[in-house]
Amino acid sequence: MLMVGPLISWLIIAFLNVRGKIFVGNTGSFAIGLTVASFAVITDLKSSLLVSILPYVFNSVLILLSVLIVRKKANVLFQGGRLVSEHRRSLITLITYKRSLTERQVVIIVSAIVAFFTALAVVAQILRI
Repeated sequence: MLMVGPLISWLIIAFLNVRGKIFVGNTGSFAIGLTVASFAVITDLKSSLLVSILPYVFNSVLILLSVLIVRKKANVLFQGGRLVSEHRRSLITLITYKRSLTERQVVIIVSAIVAFFTALAVVAQILRI
């Protein structure tokens, strides 16, 4: 019951975002993340939360390593309306590494990765692993 309000709000924002009417940016992402993390702590679902955020942790580690060790930032290039990267310094650049994809394809791939790990977290919680 604690998540019904935020879920309805996120669905409305997602619908408007897909239609190009609204963009929540970092502030919206941080608010959603804080809400989910608070819910996980209150309901004692911390291990499930950890599994579900693994793609974000992986992305952050790639970015930090590239900035701190290689001293270069991740960069995606537009070539004919498609995204391509010549290095692997973030999740997006890893997906587009020497592979030309549309922005929609990249979003679908990232969403599928997040959905997979979220489903894995739900299964782990059901099985109590």
